[in-house]
Formats: sequence, C-alpha cells, structure tokens
Amino acid sequence: MTLEADSITIRLVDNSSEDRDSTTILVHDGETLLEAMLRRGIEIKHACRNAACGICLTPLLEGEIDYQGRIPRGLSKQEEEDGYILPCIATCKHAITLDSHRWSS
Repeated sequence: MTLEADSITIRLVDNSSEDRDSTTILVHDGETLLEAMLRRGIEIKHACRNAACGICLTPLLEGEIDYQGRIPRGLSKQEEEDGYILPCIATCKHAITLDSHRWSS
C-alpha cells in the first residue's frame, strides 16, 4: 500500500482484547482524527464535534496530537495527564496509536 503524500497513519488497537486486534487508517492533511475515522467507517462515539462534551474521549497510546490552538473543554486535567485525547478536534503530524476499546463494539 502506498501512503498519500499528505496522509498520516493512525493505528487503532483494542487493548481490552487478548489478541489486540488493530486497524490502520489514513488521516488526510487538515482532517481531524474523528473525521478520518468516520470516513473509514469506524463507529466512534461522538456528539458535539467541538471538544465540549468529551464523548469521543480516547486513550492515546503512542505519538503526539495537535489541537491547533483549540481548547479541549471536554477533557479534564486528570484525563489529559492519563493520556486521553479528544479526536473531534485533534490532528496529527506523525503516526499515532489510539486505544479503541472504549468505543469499539
């Protein structure tokens, strides 16, 4: 598979399963993680799309995200310290790994 020039890879891992099933998707330039997952058909729980509700709260296992100056109001300090992110406003510049067990069915 060839990666598109302006795409970043996200690896989704279900840490709650023994075999740690994973899915890989591409995030296009300027696309939020939530937009990329929805485009790929990943059913992530979400509501507001502006970081106010916290429903899309997801553990970041590897890598770094960027909120591009937006404030993740639905994310508590403790959740942030514990490694959680809000994919609805998050973007990334490099490959990341997310734990999908909170919203996978």
